[in-house]
This record gives sequence, structure tokens and C-alpha cells, in this order.
Amino acid sequence: RRSLPNADAGTTASLILGRTSPGWSVPWDDRISRNHAQLTWNGNKLIVHRVIESRNPIFFKGLRRDDFELTIGEHFVIGQTTFSLVDN
Repeated sequence: RRSLPNADAGTTASLILGRTSPGWSVPWDDRISRNHAQLTWNGNKLIVHRVIESRNPIFFKGLRRDDFELTIGEHFVIGQTTFSLVDN
């Protein structure tokens, strides 16, 4: 479980999710590329953009997606790992 960076009104906070990325390291799943997705949090929704060099797809609502937006209660899957957006 990890917290997203704070985004003040009218701003966004971004990080890179990946197996060895300094933003959000996910070393336990070898299906996740070193830098797999850019995550942008605007305080209300999470915008996910797959890094073009990443090898495996991202699934959102059961479909392969390269770009999508999540709201609280939704999730996406890369490899064997499910990422859920929950409210603290």
C-alpha cells in the first residue's frame, strides 16, 4: 500500500511506476517493466499512461489500455499485480 503524492487544487503530481523506477518500485513482478507507466494524480482521479518502451500491457476494466483514468474504487492490472485506487 502506497500513498499518492499530494496534489493541491489546480495542480497535478506525477510519478513513474515500474520494477526499478525511483517513483514507485514494484520489484516483485517480473512482468512489470523497469519503467512501465506514468501515473498522474490530480486530487480526484488517477491518469495512467503506459510508457511506450514497456513490454507488457496494462489491463483496465478487462481491456488492454495504454491511456485511461481511474476514480476511487477502480483498479488496473499489470502482470500478476493489481493496483487499486482507494481513499484513505
